[in-house]
Amino acid sequence: PFFANKRQTGLVWMLVFLLPLLWHLPSRYPAGLFAQNLAKRMEKAGMVGPIVGSTFISAEGHRLGLYVAWYLGQPWYGDVRPASLEAYKNSGARFTIAYIDSPLAKKLDADPAFKKVTAALGDEDRFQVYEILPGQP
Repeated sequence: PFFANKRQTGLVWMLVFLLPLLWHLPSRYPAGLFAQNLAKRMEKAGMVGPIVGSTFISAEGHRLGLYVAWYLGQPWYGDVRPASLEAYKNSGARFTIAYIDSPLAKKLDADPAFKKVTAALGDEDRFQVYEILPGQP
């Protein structure tokens, strides 16, 4: 019968389920590390509050904004695609994050409702952090 040799069958099933775990390659984009680093710097600078926006790190869907909010213990107010400054302004969040020199960062730089606060965080990396100023047009 099929299950006559239980030892071999068990070995086959073990290999079927365990070998893929060995072959899994870690992401080339360590979004969690980026987020943890940024969250630590934000917390040290007293910049703690809800985050809006994703700032996707990779095609795998890693959302830096979500991860930073989690590390800060703050709510993440989601995202809209494409990014909408009006939605961000009306979200109730205190911060948003964008890649340096990205189209989103350029829009945020040009809008008085968003204040770039990255310099207060120390070393700049590939991201800009913006404080959302309530009451601005």
